[in-house]
Amino acid sequence: YSYCHVLLVDEKFCTLPNIHVGGIEEENGTLYVADSRKGMQSILEFDLLDELYEMPSGMMNSLFRYRYVLRQSGSFHSPTIPSFISYDIDNSKFVVGTYARCGKKVGFHVDSKKCLSQPKNR
Repeated sequence: YSYCHVLLVDEKFCTLPNIHVGGIEEENGTLYVADSRKGMQSILEFDLLDELYEMPSGMMNSLFRYRYVLRQSGSFHSPTIPSFISYDIDNSKFVVGTYARCGKKVGFHVDSKKCLSQPKNR
């Protein structure tokens, strides 16, 4: 096997501007991408079997020289800003979570009780 990068594109083969991938998960031939762009709150779907394309060499310049592109096949709304996504095999459900920082230092909670009492962190 060899490793290569794949460019994610929308249904019209346009790049996804300012995408911030919070996490990825594959289930039954579909790649699910947590898109945490401001205001998006969605999970993007990419069909790995039918929407993966090898680009002709003449088109590679217009797609940042990527040889392969994966076209989006759908999406659905997430109830929270999706910072990560996983799949719970036992319950056949996706697990989506969001990142919230409390306090002024990254990774350090100086006010854990106050943080946990905020409505968005309950």
